[in-house]
Amino acid sequence: MNGGNARALSERNDVDPPYGLLSWRELMDKYFYQIGRVLNWLAQEEITPSQDDQSRRPHRSSVKSILAEATVYCRALELDTAERTVKGFSDYLNYEEKTDEKYLGHLRELRNAINYGLEQRFAIYVPMEKAKLRLSYKDHWRKTRKQFKSIRPEIDDLVSCHSANCNTAVVFHAMRIAEAGLRALAQEQKVVLPKGRLVKWEEWRGLIDAIKTNVTQMSANKRRDDARAEYLEFYNGVIAEFEGFKDVYRNHVMH
Repeated sequence: MNGGNARALSERNDVDPPYGLLSWRELMDKYFYQIGRVLNWLAQEEITPSQDDQSRRPHRSSVKSILAEATVYCRALELDTAERTVKGFSDYLNYEEKTDEKYLGHLRELRNAINYGLEQRFAIYVPMEKAKLRLSYKDHWRKTRKQFKSIRPEIDDLVSCHSANCNTAVVFHAMRIAEAGLRALAQEQKVVLPKGRLVKWEEWRGLIDAIKTNVTQMSANKRRDDARAEYLEFYNGVIAEFEGFKDVYRNHVMH
């Protein structure tokens, strides 16, 4: 890596650490390409004889530029030992007597520290079949995300757990999403709970029973016509679905 490239790289003072699900392209562009260039420079610097006099070798501007770049990406990737090794290398360049033997020793130590740190970091491979949901879920959940902004994190976590093949956790987050719908239905029905209990804290059983009671009372006051039939069909169908969610999924996962 020439001095110009190294100086350009060192202009970045900080990089956000990786978080959550990232594509291989994102990992390469944001982290691996840069830390790979640092490793490549260290290896080349170690094996390639300098055209400068050996006593001048550690003083080249490209060395400090590379170390600045290494600091940024070691910190972003939480390579703590490597980051401390960079500091030791920088202290040597700033304060200690310069010898080629010491310089080469610092090169090897930093290269080994970065490689060791990378071996301790892990990524989960997401098969393409599961990645399809990851790529399309915001469109698939568009209406729900628009109407229920508070559960957007639950939807995101559901997809992340699905990608990681954590299927019990998928059901957990799915039930949390369904619960938001159940509470919204109870509020829409203006249900009255015993002892002044609040809809936002009530258990599923209590909410479902209160909605059933409300629907029964409301339908009794309606004329027996198509509108009443549609009303009962919709609400009885929704209640049945929540009963199914509770009995088949929620009770097994939550308790």
